[in-house]
Amino acid sequence: MITAVLLHGTEKREPGLYRRHRDEAPDSGTHPGRAGCAKDGLRTAQEGQITDRYTKAVEQLGSGKAEVRLGGIYALNRLTTDSPRDRLTILNVLAAYARVHAQDPPPTGSDKTRLAVDVHAALTVLTLSAVPFDLSYADFHGKNLTYLNLNQATLFGANLSGANLTQTRLQGAHLSKVNFRDAMLQEAKLSNAELGSADLRGANLSSADLSHAKLNANLRGANLKGAILSGAQLNFAWLEGANLQGVQGMTADEIRRVARTDATTRF
Repeated sequence: MITAVLLHGTEKREPGLYRRHRDEAPDSGTHPGRAGCAKDGLRTAQEGQITDRYTKAVEQLGSGKAEVRLGGIYALNRLTTDSPRDRLTILNVLAAYARVHAQDPPPTGSDKTRLAVDVHAALTVLTLSAVPFDLSYADFHGKNLTYLNLNQATLFGANLSGANLTQTRLQGAHLSKVNFRDAMLQEAKLSNAELGSADLRGANLSSADLSHAKLNANLRGANLKGAILSGAQLNFAWLEGANLQGVQGMTADEIRRVARTDATTRF
């Protein structure tokens, strides 16, 4: 099994990749010992090929050329199919790459809010994997993350201040202590998300789906106009100055009973 950790653009590989105990029981046939050796030899060759492909792909991630890094990302994506047992390790490498390079500049002349092409590619592979991934403490402030599927992702302590997350899918995501200050979350899908101690001051959550979300967060001055709050936990949430006009699923009285509101809170 491939074991690797990507840190600051470098990889660390543990020795003995693909070391395992082999079943030495002979296969049936005229020459059982010879057949077993041939089978073991084929397996070893296949595993060596996977290891070589993995090593080359990770080395490509450290290239100074975007097209080479993209090639490495797509090669790793192919390996998740060709070596299913190494899928989680490879996805962890790509998540680490996205965290480390989150603020890399986009192509020259393009909108500065865009992600770098290789970071966007890494996130695309992760979002298509249907496997929860970890982007804790990633710094995506001011970046365009619209329409991404970040369902079940962990972004604990991440910086998403000023980021554009319009219609981004964050169902069941772990968003505790995330900085969402002044972020754009219009129509974002946040049902069942964990937002404990998140900073959502000034965030635009209009028409967002916050059903069954844990919202004991700082929402001072946030725009929740038309948001869905069915089953949301607003215990001890700060809602001073927030716009709650047209919210669905909770009445003004229900909100006042559990959250902190004042004369500036609009219902």
